[in-house]
Amino acid sequence: MKSLFAFLAAAVCAVAQETAEMPAVPVALHVGETASVILAGNPTTGYSWTLAEPVKAGGPVFVSLALVDDEPLCKEDEENPCCGKPRPTEVRMTGVHAGVMSFTVQYSRIWETNVPPLKTQTFVVTVQP
Repeated sequence: MKSLFAFLAAAVCAVAQETAEMPAVPVALHVGETASVILAGNPTTGYSWTLAEPVKAGGPVFVSLALVDDEPLCKEDEENPCCGKPRPTEVRMTGVHAGVMSFTVQYSRIWETNVPPLKTQTFVVTVQP
């Protein structure tokens, strides 16, 4: 299931490169089940994926975002340039209790307060018992 969501997110990102807002991604979970979606990014540019608004406590889904650490110790040298290397972000969703919830993540520079995000991605998560 995880690979399906990663493929879906990659396809959505590839199609929607020209637009800031990408189509909503539906996610179906059961209570206790976890799904992940990988979103492309490059934190060396200053951009990062963050929640557009905090997820309300007590909701049907627990959400976490983390950089995917495929090379934990990247030592820069002539044969291994790390500067500017893309690093995707994993959006992990875990079903807590039955219900429907949506949330949006945005790709922006957190210090640019009056600038719209470069991209946004909304997830609509349905959690079944």
